[in-house]
Amino acid sequence: MNDTVLIFSYSERTSLELAKRLRGEHVFSVILPGSTTARQAAEYEPRGIILSGEDSGSGVMDASILEMGVPVLALGHAAHMMLTALGGACAGTGISRRKVDVHFEQSVLFARAEDGERFIREAQTLMLPASVRMSASGAGCTLGFEDPERRLYGIQFEMERNDPTTTGILEAFLFDVCGCDPWYSVDTAMEEAQRQLEEAASAGGRAICAVSGGLVSTVAAIMGKQAFGDRMTAVFVETGLMRENEGETIRETYEALGIPLVTLDIRDRMLKAFSGVRGRQQKRNAVQKCLLEALEAEAGDASTRLIIGTDYTDRLFGRMTPREFMQGEPLEPLSICFRREVRAMAERLGVPSAIRERKAFPPLGLGALVMGEIREEKLSMLRSIDAIFREELEGAGLMPKLYDFYPLLSEEGAFGGGRQVLLCAHTRAGGVLVPARLPYDLVERTVSRIMEDHPTVTRVMLDETKTAHRIF
Repeated sequence: MNDTVLIFSYSERTSLELAKRLRGEHVFSVILPGSTTARQAAEYEPRGIILSGEDSGSGVMDASILEMGVPVLALGHAAHMMLTALGGACAGTGISRRKVDVHFEQSVLFARAEDGERFIREAQTLMLPASVRMSASGAGCTLGFEDPERRLYGIQFEMERNDPTTTGILEAFLFDVCGCDPWYSVDTAMEEAQRQLEEAASAGGRAICAVSGGLVSTVAAIMGKQAFGDRMTAVFVETGLMRENEGETIRETYEALGIPLVTLDIRDRMLKAFSGVRGRQQKRNAVQKCLLEALEAEAGDASTRLIIGTDYTDRLFGRMTPREFMQGEPLEPLSICFRREVRAMAERLGVPSAIRERKAFPPLGLGALVMGEIREEKLSMLRSIDAIFREELEGAGLMPKLYDFYPLLSEEGAFGGGRQVLLCAHTRAGGVLVPARLPYDLVERTVSRIMEDHPTVTRVMLDETKTAHRIF
C-alpha cells in the first residue's frame, strides 16, 4: 500500500497506540517485530520508520535500518539503541519520574511543538557522537537528538495521548519529514476488503464464513454475502464455550440480516478434546483443531473458500486465527483493520448497535476463564455466574463504559475449600486495562446472587489489578 510507515515494536502497548494514532492522521501503519531486518523492511517501501519502545527495556535492532535512506524516529529505549548504533552512549539515569521544563531547539521535527513542562518517567544521560546534535533538553539532560542530514531522530519521552505537543511532533515527522500523503481511511480500508472478496468470488465456487456473532465476524459475513451472494453461507460452530443463550442470539441476528446460517454442534467432541488438558495454550490448540475439523467437514471440498473475521490485533498476536485452510489460504478481508475501524464499517453497513458494541469474546471464551481441566459442570456454573454479573452491569447502565468483563472460576480448594470466583471488569486508559470502579451495592448484589445460586462457591473476589492484556 502507498505511503506506509513501519512501526518496529519493542513494546506492544506503545506500538498499538502509535499505530492507531498514525491511522487517525490517515497514514497507513504496519507493526513489525523490533528484530525486523533492513532487507525485510525494504519490501514495504516505507516512507518512514518509527522505533517504538518503553522508557526503558531491551531489544535488538538491525543497525542497517539507519542506512536505508528512510527517515527514522526512535522513541524511549529505542532511542538509546539508535544512539549506540550511531556511536554514542548512555551514561546512567539522568531524570526519573518528575516534571521537567522541556526546551526544543530549532528542528523540522519540533516545528509544531512548544516548550513547556512535561512529566518524564525516565531519561538517560546521553553522550552524543560528532554527527549528532541535541534537539531537546530539560533539567540539564538531553531529551532529544538528531542527525538532520540522514533524517534520524531520537526522543526519550513518550508520545502521550491527547497531548498537543506530541501530536505536533508526530505530524511533523509524518508530513514534514517523511512527506506522507494522508490517504488512509475507513472507506479506503473497506474498499480494499471488498476488492479482496470480489476478486475471490469472481473465481467461482462457494464460500463459508465462520461467525461468532461478534462485531468483526458479522462485518466479514455481510461483506462476504455482498461479494459471493447466494454462494456464501455463515457457519456458527457451537463449542459450548460461549455465554448463556449466545447460540440463539446468533441465530436471530443472522436471520434478521438475511444471511443463511448453519450451526455445527461439536460440544461433545470439544469436551472429549479437553479431557486431561490444563494449560492455556493446550486448550487453545484443542479448540482450534476441533473448529478446523468442523469447518473442513462443512466445506466439503478444497474449492470452498473460508472467510474469517480477523482484525489487525488478532493478526498480530495470532488469537485463534488459523493461517491455513485445506489447500488454500483463508480470506481475512479485515485483517489490516483495528476494531474501531471495523466498528465504523459496521455503522456504514447498517449493523445493529447491539452487535457494534458487543464485547469481544473469542472462541476459547469460557475455556479461558476456567482454571484447570474444563468440564461441563464448570462451564455450566460459569455461564450462570457470567449471566448474573452481566445482568447487574447492564442494570446499572455500566456496560458502555467497560472494555471487558468476566468472572474467573478457580479450581476447587485453590484458596482453602470450595470454589472461588474472581470478578473482573476493566476500562481502558493509555493502552492499559484499568479496573473499573464498580458501585459497592452492585458488587454486593452480584456476590449474594452468585453464592445463593451456587452453594459450592465459598468465596467471591473482585480483581483490582491493572494489566496490559486481556485474558483472552
